[in-house]
Amino acid sequence: VFERTMTLIINKSELIAERGVGTEVSVNKDLKFKIPLKDGSIFQKVVSNGEPYYGAENDESLSQYVYSEISAPLDSDFILLPIKNRGRTIALIYGDYGSKEARPLHLEPLVVMANLASLALENSFYVKQLEKLKK
Repeated sequence: VFERTMTLIINKSELIAERGVGTEVSVNKDLKFKIPLKDGSIFQKVVSNGEPYYGAENDESLSQYVYSEISAPLDSDFILLPIKNRGRTIALIYGDYGSKEARPLHLEPLVVMANLASLALENSFYVKQLEKLKK
């Protein structure tokens, strides 16, 4: 659906770009840039409320931290999908259209996939806890 995507891991008061797929994102194999979780930023809102975001936002965190690393997309629409573990947001998936124009998006299937990823992560966590108890 999106030409460029990145996984952003939450580390205290910042996000760390971990992995990326897409044009400029995959060229830069070692992303590792950081995005501060500033009050009022779209990133902070999604982390806090745990709800996905899709649309265009004039957020300085995008221009200052994200687009300075991977360049601004042709279209300003982007998505942030929270990945949770035990009810707490631990990562965000960022996606944009890169050099393509935005298309109508059905958000529901992407939210379901993010929820399934969260459940798989949580299940893995519980399996590891059970394995520790057996020892």
